[in-house]
Amino acid sequence: MTGTVHQLPLQADRAAQPQDGRAKLLSSIVRLTKIIEAETEALKKYELDRLNSFTRDKSQALLEFTRLETEANSQISTDDIKAAMELLRQRLVENFAQLKLHMRAAQEISEMLTSVVLDESSDGTYSSRGMKKAYSEW
Repeated sequence: MTGTVHQLPLQADRAAQPQDGRAKLLSSIVRLTKIIEAETEALKKYELDRLNSFTRDKSQALLEFTRLETEANSQISTDDIKAAMELLRQRLVENFAQLKLHMRAAQEISEMLTSVVLDESSDGTYSSRGMKKAYSEW
């Protein structure tokens, strides 16, 4: 990865003083980015057993982000928010590429299994080999 969330101006530090809307929003973006990064790394390592957990975590983080973004709308143009959003965008692009790769692989496997099942369940009556054999016997 080219950059990390840890380079952001504000960390997602829950021990800090009560956060204003901008800080809560930034914390939410950092959390969402970390989830996306973890999912992308798991996909790269073919660790697919946690995908349901990632989906649930992303949904919760996105809901939180959406609520906070609405509340902090007037403060969204700060540089730290822009930097966090750009990093999140980059991580989402990378995540999408990994998900697309895995979906394509699953589709190819499905097509191969379907082909094998159809070949095995067919008695060959309508296959080109069956037709050639039938004509050659005449």
